[in-house]
Amino acid sequence: IAEFLSRKDTEKEYVLTGVIGDIATGEKYYGFSLKDETGVVSCPFPENFSEYSANLHTGDQVIIKGKYSYYESKQQDQCANGTIQSHTPASIENIQTVTVAQLIEKADPFSMYRMVGEVSGTFNATYCSFDLKDETGSIYVYSVNNASEYSSKLKVGDKVTLRGAYKYFADKSQHEVVD
Repeated sequence: IAEFLSRKDTEKEYVLTGVIGDIATGEKYYGFSLKDETGVVSCPFPENFSEYSANLHTGDQVIIKGKYSYYESKQQDQCANGTIQSHTPASIENIQTVTVAQLIEKADPFSMYRMVGEVSGTFNATYCSFDLKDETGSIYVYSVNNASEYSSKLKVGDKVTLRGAYKYFADKSQHEVVD
C-alpha cells in the first residue's frame, strides 16, 4: 500500500492485499479501507462490491485490483472503482475478548473483538441498536448484522456476547461498535 500511495500512478492498475475495516454498505457510498503492514488506503466503489458485500467483515483479507486516484474534497488517496479479486474471512477462533474500556483504548477499526455486557440505554428494535455496558464502561452498538434475528428478542437488562469492530463516529463524538 505504501508503494501504491507513493507512486500516485493513475494509469497503471495495481493489486493490493490487506485486511479490511471501516466497511460502508450504503446506497450513496460503499467500500472499505484496506490495511497492510505498510499503510492504509480507502477503497470506495469497488465495481463488483455487490458480489461480496453480504460476506465482508472487519478483519477479513481482501485482494483488490485498481488504479490510484485522489479525492480532492476529502483530500484522500484512494484505490477507487477497483475490482475485488478475492476475499478470505477472518478466523473466528482468533478473535480476542475485550472489555469496553479495552476496545476504546485499542481504537482498532481493522480487527474484530468479542465483548460481553448488558443491553442498556435506549434499545432501538428497528436496528437492534443499544448501549453495551460492562464493568469498565459503556459503548454504543450501532445496528447488529443479524438484527432481524435479535431485535424482537433483546431488551434492556439482557446479557449479551457480541463480536464487533471499533469505530469513532466523529459527527457525534462517540465510540461505537459496528459490523
